[in-house]
Amino acid sequence: EGGTPSQLADLWAYEAAHNPDQGETYGWVDLPADCAAQIDPTVFGPPTYTGTIDSHPYASLALNNGVFVADAGANAILKVGYDGTVSTVAVLPAQPPVTVTAEAATANGFPACVAGFDYRFESVPTDVEIGPKGQLYVSTLPGGPEDPSLGGRGSVYTVNPKTGESALLATGFVGATGLGVSTTTGTVVVSELFGGPDGTGQISVIEPGETQAKPLISLPSPSAIELRESRLWVTTDSFVLGPDGPQPIGKLTFLRLTHSDGTTSLLEDSTTEGD
Repeated sequence: EGGTPSQLADLWAYEAAHNPDQGETYGWVDLPADCAAQIDPTVFGPPTYTGTIDSHPYASLALNNGVFVADAGANAILKVGYDGTVSTVAVLPAQPPVTVTAEAATANGFPACVAGFDYRFESVPTDVEIGPKGQLYVSTLPGGPEDPSLGGRGSVYTVNPKTGESALLATGFVGATGLGVSTTTGTVVVSELFGGPDGTGQISVIEPGETQAKPLISLPSPSAIELRESRLWVTTDSFVLGPDGPQPIGKLTFLRLTHSDGTTSLLEDSTTEGD
């Protein structure tokens, strides 16, 4: 209490000097030059580009050997030593190409000529947690659009913190803003800001050994999430729009989970808001 904050590292300076995802290519795939010329670069940026200098530290995980940071601008997982040294743990791979339909082109303001061509979006890390055997787990947004208009493309990756190798664990999430991992069972819970049948938010679970998520509970606009064995905390109502923008109605929701025969479910009457 009463302590003075001190800066441990300058992540923007590290990004400007190293730009970890500069080797990744994003944007349109094989789009004809005459069509590319119709796209306003002041609105959409260049038709094809490599990783730009951008830093948006979104979440952190403090361990004994340093602080791991999910940088949503750098598209990378960084590690900050307690001496302030910054290094790149992993660069998240570009999203699998998405074929843009005529309807999606119109909805997003692109010229009609882009219909039928593929676009490769960025993978945007939003959270990082540690799981069994020291593996890192990372949730990602699909780099736009975040709603289901191009399908649920949010994902969860595992990352080897020693080698930087990443592997896709599960995908299909809508607005994956956070995740929690049980270090004993390997159960993964994911907050989907725009998930659920009505698009207002849900929590999904990936059971140990599975690569498909299943819905756990619908909650309004869930964002940050933490899992400690059978106890789950979620911030909710994070992005509920009113006439003047997002409403200041955020809550903290506590849930109790139970595990039986490889299935995770909620205990009855386990939800309490503001706890």
